[in-house]
Order: sequence, then C-alpha cells, then structure tokens
Amino acid sequence: MAGEDLTKSIDELKRICFKGNYEKLPVYPRYVTHKISIRIVRLLLHTSITPNQITLFSIVAGMTSCILLATAIPIYFFIGALILELYYVIDAVDGQLARYKKLSSMTGGYLDYVSNYIVHPCVFFCIGLGILRCSGNILPIVFAFSASVSVTLISVFSECKYNVFVSAIKKASSVKVKKIDGGEKSEVRLSAPRYLFSLLHKLCTYPTIMNSIVLVAIFNLFIPEFTIASFEFNLPYILVVFYGLSCPLVFFAKLAYFIRTRGMEKEFSDTFDVC
Repeated sequence: MAGEDLTKSIDELKRICFKGNYEKLPVYPRYVTHKISIRIVRLLLHTSITPNQITLFSIVAGMTSCILLATAIPIYFFIGALILELYYVIDAVDGQLARYKKLSSMTGGYLDYVSNYIVHPCVFFCIGLGILRCSGNILPIVFAFSASVSVTLISVFSECKYNVFVSAIKKASSVKVKKIDGGEKSEVRLSAPRYLFSLLHKLCTYPTIMNSIVLVAIFNLFIPEFTIASFEFNLPYILVVFYGLSCPLVFFAKLAYFIRTRGMEKEFSDTFDVC
C-alpha cells in the first residue's frame, strides 16, 4: 500500500509540475533527470525552501563542478562530471517546486536562465584550463574558449529571436495569436546532410554535452593518457577539440540558414497576426 501511495503521489506531482506534458518531454529528461527531480521536489514540499534558493544552490553546484573539472585530475574530473549531472537535476527542481507551490515568477524564470548562462560557458573553459595547467599547451584553452562562446551563442540564438518577436509585438497596434492546429504532425524526412547536422546540433546542446563529459570522465579514470604519433593526448583534450570545432560550426550554420530562408519572419507570421 505504501508503494502504491508513493506512486500515486509521484503521479500527482507529475500532473501538477508538468501540466500534463510529462510524456512529451525529451527522452533523457523524461527517463532520467525528471524521475530524480520530481522525487526531490516531493521531499521539499513541506519545507520552507524556495525555488529561488534551489536555483542559487544549482549555481553553486555547477561552479563546484567546474572547479573540479579544472583540476584535470582523473578522479576529481569524474566527481566534477557527476556534480554537473546533479546540477542539471537541481536545475529542474526549482521550476517544478515553483509550479507546485504556485510560486512561479518572472524573477525566478530570469534567475533560472541566468544560472545556465553562468555555468554552461564555464564548463568547457575550466576543462581547457585544467589541460593547460597540466600540459602547458595553450591550444586546449583556445578550443575551450571557442566551445564556451559557441555553446552560449547556440543557447542565445533562440533568446535573441524571442526578443525580436517581443519588439515587433510592442510596435504593433494589435496582436492576435493564431490558433495552432492540435492535429498530428506529419513526419518530416530529413535529407542525409540535414540529418547529420541535426545530430551534430544535439551533440552541441545540453544535456548531451553533460553526458559526453561524464563518459569521458569514466574512460579517463582508466586511460588518463595515450600517445598518437609521438604526441600525448587525453580524452578531455579530444573532447575540448571536438566541441571547440563543432559548436562554432553549428552556430554559424544555424545563423546562415535563418538568414537565407528568412525563417524568423516565417515563424513570426505563422504564430501572430499583427496589425
């Protein structure tokens, strides 16, 4: 009976915290992150802890992770990667707790966005800093900086789009949101290049980045260094190089595509009637 009651209460929390959209969540949040976060929320329901306090704690967890990643010591790197996973879970707790306690606010939403823009860029930069400290090679920090900036720009891409939308709405005399058809969308088959780009784009966003760091941290415990053609490498180095090259590619490709296809205008006109 206790198990049934627990299941019912978790289901009730999901209904309230996700507003019936739990099954529509992406795979990793649905089966991993939010399965943990919703149980943390359940523990916090009858405490005085606020969502904003949770957000601040997530920033502390994220920055602690970055400090450990910067050591470049395999065991600390691994612990830092695990704390990064914890940060991602806690980052989900604040919003869920706010929805349950009816404490959602613009300030809380703003703080949640800010927390991501504080932690995410620091992750790669700190990994690169650790490699630089251990090897004296300046190249990793260059790739790390490239990855840090580009990951942020990929995230900012949508935010800038919405800012433009808000600006256009403010200038309009009247605005109506078009009724969105709730019918099933037909499956769109992507060409091979677009499919590969879509895959690369997913690799360059969270939580895939975070999970990649965890995998690297695990293998790094057993294979801290290896040599290729008399050059010494380690997996964090390869990770930083990969993201330092791929993230700028994704950002500029998205930007070029939006400019060429005038995708912003199309999305705006499909969503709003403006007079």
